[in-house]
Amino acid sequence: MSNPFEILEQRLSNIEVLLLDMKHPPKVPDLVDDQRFFGDKELGKYLNCSIQTINQLKKKQQITFHRMGRRCYYLRSEIDKDLQVKSRRFGKGGK
Repeated sequence: MSNPFEILEQRLSNIEVLLLDMKHPPKVPDLVDDQRFFGDKELGKYLNCSIQTINQLKKKQQITFHRMGRRCYYLRSEIDKDLQVKSRRFGKGGK
């Protein structure tokens, strides 16, 4: 028969490992930054513009958006692409 103190020490060691795993859970990798979705407010902060400007861009179909119910969401990669095409079309002045 094994030494009972060795069994207790092994069990305590296992408990310690489990507690450390709970205290420091493994990090879940973030989505690739290009695959990040924005709401209206977040997109306004990202583009440094107002929500009214975002609504005008949507109305003029100058930015791509996705509807879920009554809310609109914007994929960062699509917004970057839309704005890149717009800036090339209008040159550096952005008119």
